[in-house]
Amino acid sequence: MNTFPRPSILFCAALLAGCAVGPDYVRPAMDIPAAYREAGPWTAAQPATADDQSAWWNAFNDPVLDDLVRQANLANQTVAQAEAQYRQALALADAARAGLTPTVAAGAASS
Repeated sequence: MNTFPRPSILFCAALLAGCAVGPDYVRPAMDIPAAYREAGPWTAAQPATADDQSAWWNAFNDPVLDDLVRQANLANQTVAQAEAQYRQALALADAARAGLTPTVAAGAASS
C-alpha cells in the first residue's frame, strides 16, 4: 500500500525548493552611516516645548469640543471611585458565594 501519494511528495519537494538559496548568493554590502556607528551612549530626550498641554483641545477653538470634554470630565471616575466600586463588587461576589459553603449549626432546647 502506498501511504504517500505522488502529488503530495511533489508538493513537498516544490515547497522545500522554494526555501533554498542558490550557491551564487552574495550578501549585499551596506554602508552604515557614521552617525549610527558612533552614536554614543543613550541620553534622555529633551522636549522642545515645556508648555502645559493639559487643555490641548483649546487649540481647536471649538465650543462644541470644549463642552464635550467638560461633560466627559464630569462623568469620569477618579481612581479612588474606581477602587471603591471594585471593592464593592468583590464584597457582593463574596456574599453571593457565601451560600455555596457548608454551614454548621448547633442548638439547645429544654422542656
